[in-house]
Amino acid sequence: MKPTRRAFLAAGALSLTGVAGCLDLATGDGVEFDAARAAVPEGVLEEVGYDEHERWTERHTETVEAAGQRREIEFVDRAVEYDRSVEIAGGRIQGAVFAAYATPKGELLGRVLNPIEGADDREVVDLLQEDGIQRRYTDIGDPERREGYETTVLDTEVTAGVYDAAVRIADLPVEIDATLHVSEPIDSGDDFVICVGGYPAVLDERPTIERLFEGLEHPV
Repeated sequence: MKPTRRAFLAAGALSLTGVAGCLDLATGDGVEFDAARAAVPEGVLEEVGYDEHERWTERHTETVEAAGQRREIEFVDRAVEYDRSVEIAGGRIQGAVFAAYATPKGELLGRVLNPIEGADDREVVDLLQEDGIQRRYTDIGDPERREGYETTVLDTEVTAGVYDAAVRIADLPVEIDATLHVSEPIDSGDDFVICVGGYPAVLDERPTIERLFEGLEHPV
């Protein structure tokens, strides 16, 4: 069974006995960690022909048990997705996408609570399937890793995996073969940032996706 976002976070959050004092157990308060949004500048979007499709916020609450008491830790993630219409099978669909997903590190006493730290692109793909780090592709089935390559995101050299997968496009009753580019988490200030690009497999959008990787800014 692939890990859900909740299970992935809980794996780290529920073992915080050593830092529980930071959660103000005496007053009963928990703590919230809020990510800053990542985004692609308008100039880069115009260059590659993409437009903003949607931005959203997700909240994930985990419970910490320590000293016989329970407190909540809330992670606030922020995401944005861009897309471009492409021609496939004689028609046009909003089938080329790029999403940037920022999730807070959640640092207490120098310890990072968000266990996405150190994840590789395969683990990010598992989260992508379970929790929809993007919105245009509503169903992603059995991604197969074709290759990995080094790219630069937020002035950091990171590994991105290239995956082949069957996907469904939102609002369309069709399934297509797609190519996905998925980055490992990028360390950026108080957050981790994940990038996901996708397009129909019959097209070659790789240079465009790499340009979006390189043009990303955080925080905005």
